[in-house]
Amino acid sequence: MLLEEAPVAVDSFSHEPGVTFFCSHAHDDHLKGLSGSWRRGPIYTSHVTARLLSRRWPPLEPFLKPLEIGPVHRILLGSAGGLEIEVCLVDANHVPGSVMFIFSGYFGTLLYTGDFRLHDDHVHLSVLPLLARPNAELSRIFLDNTFCHPQFAHAPRAEVCKAITKRIISKWPCIAFVVVYKMGKESLLAHLAKRLKTVVLLPKERMLVAKDLGLHGSNIQEQPCNPQSAAAEELRRRSMQGCIWAVSRRNVRKSLWQATESGAAAHAIDPSGWAELSRSQYVPCYEDSHTVSGQTVPVFVSDDGVSHYPYSDHCSYLELVQFLSCLPSAPVTFIGPLPKPGPFGYDGEVGLHRLLHEAGVPSIKYYQQGRFGKVDRKRAASDGPDCSNDI
Repeated sequence: MLLEEAPVAVDSFSHEPGVTFFCSHAHDDHLKGLSGSWRRGPIYTSHVTARLLSRRWPPLEPFLKPLEIGPVHRILLGSAGGLEIEVCLVDANHVPGSVMFIFSGYFGTLLYTGDFRLHDDHVHLSVLPLLARPNAELSRIFLDNTFCHPQFAHAPRAEVCKAITKRIISKWPCIAFVVVYKMGKESLLAHLAKRLKTVVLLPKERMLVAKDLGLHGSNIQEQPCNPQSAAAEELRRRSMQGCIWAVSRRNVRKSLWQATESGAAAHAIDPSGWAELSRSQYVPCYEDSHTVSGQTVPVFVSDDGVSHYPYSDHCSYLELVQFLSCLPSAPVTFIGPLPKPGPFGYDGEVGLHRLLHEAGVPSIKYYQQGRFGKVDRKRAASDGPDCSNDI
């Protein structure tokens, strides 16, 4: 996104030279326009993300400028006639290396959250130097709106992690196929390996990421073969010993079917914030729950046997409200497009209006269907969720 007030682009790399580029984390959807042929200038990011990007694209390494999390850094803008800005990186509690950015300069002070999950430390953002200065004013908040709807009431990741462990223990020993992306859910995999005293099998590319993150060890191993085409003997042996096998969402069902048809005990876990939509995505689907530390954690089991847990690396709706309430009131711009109602989405306008009223922000800008929209509190009160999309 190219920020409105400054020649700064975050997680968006298709802009012309002269823009100053930042990267919040190394998920593919935040790297659009980036490749090994990059020549448009330095890219500022965290040390962990810089390692991951340089492994993926070695020619990119000279352009990567890793910054420490916490201190205030002074950076020369690419096209502002020698003007400097100040920037502070904050741990985003999303995936390894993910950060928020606080920018300060002639344009005021901007907070770009990137993808994030609320953490106790985020309650104290307003005391950081760039926000606590005399006469400092937060000009705009660029906000992760992935789950901006009251239906997303994710339990803390630690509690969901315990619920997943409880379910696998009830089936143990077995092969527990766990859906992962190229990066993320490292703490879940590590917890399962420790609690079950077993190994985690990772695809080769995911194993390289684990090494970059310093997570290699005797309980983290590269998978011996693709589980969806593994020999029956291998699968039965693994199931009798018990193991955690990380797979992609695309391959989880093929892997589960291959194992069960081979006579191996196997179960599949899909930990995702989108589990809350499973009632409409998977038919038939039944809902179960676990009680962990006095908190109920739902699980949605689809007809094909995959258990969907609301394990989220993004904020729940309530956490977004809590986060904004801890900051000075400022206009908000959603980072992602406004979701549409449907079997694989939700009514983003309803979530936007609820957030506008419950968080007390003056206005929210958003992107939808090729155009930008803006709703302020006064207009929302008179128009309701059906207000038009013009600025």
